[in-house]
This record gives sequence, structure tokens and C-alpha cells, in this order.
Amino acid sequence: MGTYRNNYCTGGSCAHTDFPCDPRCDHGNPTATITGAPADWQYEDANGAVACTDPEGCCNAIYHRIYSAEPTSCPSGSAGYTMGNTFTIDNYAWVCAYVRDKAGNSGVSPPQEFKVDKVKPDITCSNCYIPYPVIGGTDVTFRPVVNDDDSGVQRVRICADADCATQIYCQNNVYAPGGTPVVRECSYPTEDCIYSENEFYIEATDLVGNVEVIKGGTFTTILRDGCKCEDSNDCETGKCIAGYCLIPVNPNISFTSNTLTAELGSKNPAVISVKNNMAVSDTIKIVIYGTPEKILFWTKFTNNEQEIDISLNAYEEKLIPVEIFAGEIGTYKLTAFAESTLSSTLYTRDEQTIRIVQKEQGVTSRTPGLNILPVIILLLIAACISTSKRIS
Repeated sequence: MGTYRNNYCTGGSCAHTDFPCDPRCDHGNPTATITGAPADWQYEDANGAVACTDPEGCCNAIYHRIYSAEPTSCPSGSAGYTMGNTFTIDNYAWVCAYVRDKAGNSGVSPPQEFKVDKVKPDITCSNCYIPYPVIGGTDVTFRPVVNDDDSGVQRVRICADADCATQIYCQNNVYAPGGTPVVRECSYPTEDCIYSENEFYIEATDLVGNVEVIKGGTFTTILRDGCKCEDSNDCETGKCIAGYCLIPVNPNISFTSNTLTAELGSKNPAVISVKNNMAVSDTIKIVIYGTPEKILFWTKFTNNEQEIDISLNAYEEKLIPVEIFAGEIGTYKLTAFAESTLSSTLYTRDEQTIRIVQKEQGVTSRTPGLNILPVIILLLIAACISTSKRIS
């Protein structure tokens, strides 16, 4: 304490009541403390105060000061501190306090953290621009990156509108501490067979309730093959045929064998395979043509006609029997023509060669409607008449 006289100082302190806080004997530094710091993150302003404690009881209120600081240390000098022993913090901050007693001694507090968060989270999304159409029934995936430097990210939602009032595509409630950028992947299943033009918004909420919303972008959901449609532009295939999005594909038709050999007078089954190659049900019209044409008199489907309508589900295949009567020796050609009733531009054909050969018994002809027995009788009558004329 130096050479101060004992009537000022006793044992290094200002013991004499007539000389309180005399700088000649008050050499103890006061202690600065800060009150009012929130225990956890909050949105509301925080009201703080500087408190001074001095071993001699000589704090000087007019020298209480505060300082917006870094979280490492507080400056020891008074420069940079602002006057006042009460203050209001309205954002995230570290605060220092500086106090001085009447003897001129000073003290500073350690940095005090004020967890006040009024800053909205930050959102970026590099893949949220979707320039290509999305086929209905598939997932749309977004990967926004969200960061909140203060209280941290609490919730991320992707919605159909800015208020998330009509439709929430997906939501993620995993907390991420402040200053930690996080990727919140969101996969949204689109509706099947629904054409729509969609916009979406990304909403991020931090721990204390600050909300940021950005418009993520737009995407178009188009109709896959097989969906009902009104406009070809709505279809993935670019074709709306008979009210359906279709890849226009001809049906398949084929005889199960290229050649059929039949004995004269016999009935022979031929088999036609027909397949619908499109993603919707279709009715295939099959018509039989013949060369020479008379083969048609001996050919019929199960409906006794030379044409028949076959109903087929998507991609379905059926075997259709055709009855052929071997009415006259010769070589013939059958042509099966198949046409889609959904579109007259979708058709195909196949051919089969029919060979009608002589029976071992030697029968030469059996044409339906002209029985062989009457033929023989007519021939006999003609022969008798001829003989009778010669005798007379």
C-alpha cells in the first residue's frame, strides 16, 4: 500500500471512516458481472444489467459500461465500452462489462453469451429446378440445404403453397445445431394418371420459431402410357389415342404354322395368334381373305363368319381357331388382317398356305352345297339318255 499514513490506511484498507474510498489506500479492483443472459435460446429481447462488486464498497455507478464482444475475451481498457449499466439485446451477442470504483481501480467481466435469435434460417437448393416433366406415379426428390447460424434448424417442410396450408409434400423434424448446414432430402410421390402443373415452396423453421420460405420452383406431372387423356401434350408418349396416352404399336397376328396340308373333304382347324401390344384394352378386328377367293367359302371362325372381333386386355394374347374345309384340290393362300379399333392406323397381317391334296380313295371334289351323290346320279341319268338315243 506504499507509505500512506496509518490514519488513512490500516492493514491495506480504508479503515478510517473519514476517508472512504481514498485512492491512497483503495487499491483493490472491483469485479464486474452481467445479469439477464437467457439460459437458452429465445426470440424475445433480453434485458441485461452490469453489476459491480468492490472489496471496499466503492463502486462508481457512472463508470459502469457494456461492450459487444467476441466470445474469447473482454478488453481491459475502457475504450470501446458504451456508457450505461442496463441494456437490451435484440440479437445474438456476446457482452462484456467494465466497471470502475471511486478510487480509479477497474475490472472487466468474462464474455457473457446472450442467446437471442431473430434471424431467419438460410435456404439454398441447387436441384430444386426441375426442367423436365415428371411421369405421374414416380417420386420427385428435392435436396434443399438449410442453415441457421444461431439457434439451429428445427424443421424443414416442402409445400404446395407458401403457407403450407393446402398440401405438405414432406416434412423433416430432425434438429441441427446452429452453424451446421444440413441437407434435408424430401421425396414426394406424385399422383398416377393426373396431369398437373405444380409449384412448391421450401419452409425452414429454427429452434425459436423464425421462419424462412422460398419458392423452390415448378414441375409438371405428365401422364404415363395407359392413362386417360384429352390432349396429346399431356402424355409421356406424346400421343393421346381414343382417349388414352399410348405408344402406338401395331397388334401382332400370326398363323401358328406357315403351311397347312389337308386331304380333300376333310375339316381342318387352323390357329391364329393375336396380341394387343398396347397398355390399354383394345378390340382387334380380324378379317380373313383368300386367294383364290373360293377358299373363303370353306373357311370360317367360330361365329360362322370370315371376320371376328377379339377383346384383349393390355398386352394380352389369344389363340383364335379357324375351321377350313378342304373342298377342292389345289393350293390356296389365306391372309389374316388384324386392325385395332382404337386407331385405324394400327394394323398388321399374316399369311398361310393351304394345300388340299387327293385322298387315297380317289375322291376329287366336295364342295359345300354340291353333294357328290347327286352328281353321280346326274351323270348316270345323262349316260342312260345318251344310250337310249343311240338304240332308237
